[in-house]
Amino acid sequence: LGMNHLKALRRDRSRAEGSGTERVAETSRHPLEAEESRSQVRKALTSLPPRMQHLLEEHDMKGRALGEIARDLSTAPSTLWDRLIAAREAFRNAMGDDHD
Repeated sequence: LGMNHLKALRRDRSRAEGSGTERVAETSRHPLEAEESRSQVRKALTSLPPRMQHLLEEHDMKGRALGEIARDLSTAPSTLWDRLIAAREAFRNAMGDDHD
């Protein structure tokens, strides 16, 4: 559920308005499911450390390249790649916690 929603947010970003978590509605067929999905994604993202949140939002939701983000943060792209892998894993774990 979680990573698919992040990918859908990225894919639909040019068509949707509002914050990233609001765009989850476009990936769900029923309004109540959409609201539940938005809530789950928002809760999972906010449970992560700010550095992980920022990286997922910039790369996976906004579609910015790692090199571009690395320049902004004065960090090596390879370092950000390692952080992105860790952030995605933490996000998946946070999404899994919502379903226990």
